[in-house]
Amino acid sequence: MNNEKIKNELLKIISEHVVKQCAREHKFSEKGFSVNDITLDSLFCDDLGMDSLDRIELAMEIEKAFSLPRLEDAKIEKWVRVSDSYRTVCDVLKVA
Repeated sequence: MNNEKIKNELLKIISEHVVKQCAREHKFSEKGFSVNDITLDSLFCDDLGMDSLDRIELAMEIEKAFSLPRLEDAKIEKWVRVSDSYRTVCDVLKVA
């Protein structure tokens, strides 16, 4: 799997997670936000409204989608931007 495929799959997973989260919390209409707005520069907290529990749930979805071993909580807690999760996946998959 190359970097572009990882990026596209990761953005898809995050978008789906945010859609589910927003549907539960009725956030999309309040923010005027679209899943197409999610980029590697998006901030999990400020832009996507994710707290630490949301990031843990997201990490579990990412682990499953990419067949990754369990990611360390300490590493997930450091995810500020989507690009941080991207780097984690690339590191684990050993993709430069």
